[in-house]
Amino acid sequence: MLKLLSIFLYCLVTLLVDLECDYLKPEGWDNLGNEKPDVLSTSDISIYELQIRDFSVNDHTVHSDFRGGYLAFNLQDSAGVHLKRLSAAGDVHGLVAPKQEGQS
Repeated sequence: MLKLLSIFLYCLVTLLVDLECDYLKPEGWDNLGNEKPDVLSTSDISIYELQIRDFSVNDHTVHSDFRGGYLAFNLQDSAGVHLKRLSAAGDVHGLVAPKQEGQS
């Protein structure tokens, strides 16, 4: 059973989540493994680091309320669709750094 433990700023809040809980899984989550290419060696992996804020903060195709936040990832026609191009090119590993409130 996979567990995710997240400790927030100043340890004021702790979150413990069962990643196998059906209630928490997005639609199609269990089938994502069927869509991923096989990795023959870990040396074949290229990791793309993405800052949530930097993904869309200056993207004028994203509504101003969504810029710099998580909802920008839901848009199908924003300029940020370059992630689909990276995936098509074989970059299937990503590290997403969380958004921190009060970021400038």
